Amino acid sequence: MKKTLLAVLTVSLLSAGNSGYGVDEKTDELIEEARNQNISAEDMNTISEIKAESIRMTDLAKQEVTSSSVKKADEQSLLIQTKKTLYELRETMDPETYEKMLTSLTEMEKSAADNTENVSVDDPSHYPIYIFASQSMGDTALKSLYSSVAGESNVFIIFRGILPGESLASFSERQHRLYKPEKDTESEATTFFPPNIQINPLLFRQYNVTDVPQIIIADPDQQNRNSTCMPYADEADSSEVCYLSRISGISNHIYLREEVKKDRYGNLGKLGEVLQISEPDMAEEMKKRAMAYDWNKAAERARNNFFRDRNTVSLPMAIYRKTRYLDPTITINEDVRGMMINPLKQTLMTGKYIVFNAVNQGEIKQVADCVAEHPDDSFTFMINDIYPKKIRHLS
Repeated sequence: MKKTLLAVLTVSLLSAGNSGYGVDEKTDELIEEARNQNISAEDMNTISEIKAESIRMTDLAKQEVTSSSVKKADEQSLLIQTKKTLYELRETMDPETYEKMLTSLTEMEKSAADNTENVSVDDPSHYPIYIFASQSMGDTALKSLYSSVAGESNVFIIFRGILPGESLASFSERQHRLYKPEKDTESEATTFFPPNIQINPLLFRQYNVTDVPQIIIADPDQQNRNSTCMPYADEADSSEVCYLSRISGISNHIYLREEVKKDRYGNLGKLGEVLQISEPDMAEEMKKRAMAYDWNKAAERARNNFFRDRNTVSLPMAIYRKTRYLDPTITINEDVRGMMINPLKQTLMTGKYIVFNAVNQGEIKQVADCVAEHPDDSFTFMINDIYPKKIRHLS
């Protein structure tokens, strides 16, 4: 029963997105099949509601439209909604069928995106939407917001930074808990559509966002004649940022997009309650920390501790001068038995290596004298263990 119901729901939505925008014979057959299975009245009511919605969409599609760009925007919106519905109903069908439908929707979405190259600059559907948010809005509001924009590639939720004392890892983990599905199995991991969440304090400053929530339909390329442009200047940049429309007090981006379709541009003011931004400007915080950091002390600490945790070899001090000749010939006893190889005959090693104890002033002087006597030679210095095991154990 559940699989049949899912088929009815999915086909109804898909048929609305294809030619006809409505309930076709295939859908009617599936509805009749579901009725013959003696499913519950509640499930039958759900099917009836889906059918009614499809008929409503058919009526809307038959109305005259003034431009093809509006049709394309509706198709994209429908694809996104269908994808969300399919994901919500994933547990009611077998995985193979689910993946096939998901692949089909993804291909349709890509095809729709490829066809937007000739979209008019007056069409608001292809402009990026910034929803400025803060953790001061509360988990319930954020969770609802994440759910409403999941799968929409051109909608971005922007935070100014993280809370005082909070790490980036804990911030990411907390947001993930809010937007991930309650049942997150391995099979669902590849088909989950997370929202686009960013930490971007620059956008807050550019658009002069001082409270949340706020929605801005941006015009980053400054191509729309209806855009409002505002100057932005700081030490590193002096330019303008433009937007089609903006509103504060709500986080429903669909509402603002519909207002733009009605030619309502510019700052539409405040529609609901606004909250203070609880996160400080991350860029400014990083700048303050950098200015307060003692770089000289850090450099000294790095010099003192550089070799402390290195895996080095402790060698005894040489007492007598001695010349040793090394023969690195290797005899292979397996595979090609008896073959002898001398690496020095294959690769010429002309470098000079000096191994010394870098904390022994006498050895340091000897090395300095040697280098001074051979100014044209190139040396590679190899330092003995300057932190013996006893010292490491005590430190």
